[in-house]
Amino acid sequence: MVEESPVAIVTGGNGDIGGLLVKLLLEKKFRVASLDCSRNDQIAARYDAFRHSYRFLEVNVRIREAVEGAVKDIFTAWGRIDCLVNCAGIFHPRAFVDLTEEDWDDTIGVNLDGTFWACQAVAPHMISFGSGGRIINMSSGLGFKGGPGMGHYAASKAGVEGLTHTLALELAPYKINVNAVAPGMVVGSMARSALGEKGLEKAAAENPSKRLAVPDDIAEVIVFLLGPESSFITGQIIHVNGGGLMI
Repeated sequence: MVEESPVAIVTGGNGDIGGLLVKLLLEKKFRVASLDCSRNDQIAARYDAFRHSYRFLEVNVRIREAVEGAVKDIFTAWGRIDCLVNCAGIFHPRAFVDLTEEDWDDTIGVNLDGTFWACQAVAPHMISFGSGGRIINMSSGLGFKGGPGMGHYAASKAGVEGLTHTLALELAPYKINVNAVAPGMVVGSMARSALGEKGLEKAAAENPSKRLAVPDDIAEVIVFLLGPESSFITGQIIHVNGGGLMI
């Protein structure tokens, strides 16, 4: 007998936003499969109380076969997939003239290809199960306006937005909503590694709200988009940036 609790897949489940989202969904009685490129036992220990509702799969989202295999395993184990959230991403600013082929391939491979492979692997299971579903992709304000040193990153996120719009149209007849969340700068390990504390302080001072987002700001929006209150929202890019796109 298939359990009624919904099943969510979160890629990048060991990241700042993905890890918080996994916790929030477990607390809301979801069964959650976390996909990430490496195992982190300290993060996994957070979910000990939810051990029957949590699974971790070590997956490199750049590899199509790995993503497909993980999704198949999840569907076989839990009998359904209701939600997919693509949080896996990398962020390594570099001036356009200095970009290497490796920089480009890595960024497009994780941010865009990984999103595409996960969506393509999950959608047929949602369609066959027949109960609809939700797909949330992670974009960025930089996908809308770009920025110095962000050519590869902005291109990857603009691609995610185009993919999101198209999937929303194709999957709407199956009651599958597809949206993207586009954060501004988020205080976390990825931004700290790329910009340093002084860079983050400068970005916060330049934001109209005089602060940067924290993972909670983004994860809570995603939870809303996965909930019943958002059942008629699809094909949208939800910007969460404290007014950063107004300047």
